[in-house]
Amino acid sequence: RAGERVAAILGGYPEVTALHNTNGKWDFIAEVAANSLTEFDAILHRIRRIPGIVSSETNILLSTPKSTSARL
Repeated sequence: RAGERVAAILGGYPEVTALHNTNGKWDFIAEVAANSLTEFDAILHRIRRIPGIVSSETNILLSTPKSTSARL
């Protein structure tokens, strides 16, 4: 029920570069950009404190061999 509110909050964070609705275990996947691990930790702390977020999982992308833009 909090999904629209959570999405609106996440969409307002400049560090969130993309937000995806999903099926399966998670409601959203947020792509986050940071200049350092310290900044990354800070944004994760802010995200995890958003009312309606009850759990999260973090994965760091090590490299991107290929990237394409989604075409909807």
